[in-house]
Amino acid sequence: LVGAIIFVSRWSSLLTRLCRRNAVAVLATLILLSYTKILETVITVFAFTEIDVGNSMANNPPVWFADGTVLYAQGEHVWLLAAGIIVTVTFLIPYTLILLLAPWI
Repeated sequence: LVGAIIFVSRWSSLLTRLCRRNAVAVLATLILLSYTKILETVITVFAFTEIDVGNSMANNPPVWFADGTVLYAQGEHVWLLAAGIIVTVTFLIPYTLILLLAPWI
């Protein structure tokens, strides 16, 4: 989204006028809002629970918190976990460290 705004603003005088004085603030706000939504999505992907069937002797496998019919880390959920791990390692952790350590960098 940020790249698209920068790309389009080169040819659009209207967008350039809208972001003229506060371009950095606008882009920083977009990145922060995107970070929040991505973090919320990744937390949803990593969340799991166990369904108690009432039999204490039964092995209750973990299921995905968002959809109790999907076994956690099995089947199609493996792809979601892999994508979540990639996004966490490449975007969320570095951006969080930049936000936290910015005053000392």
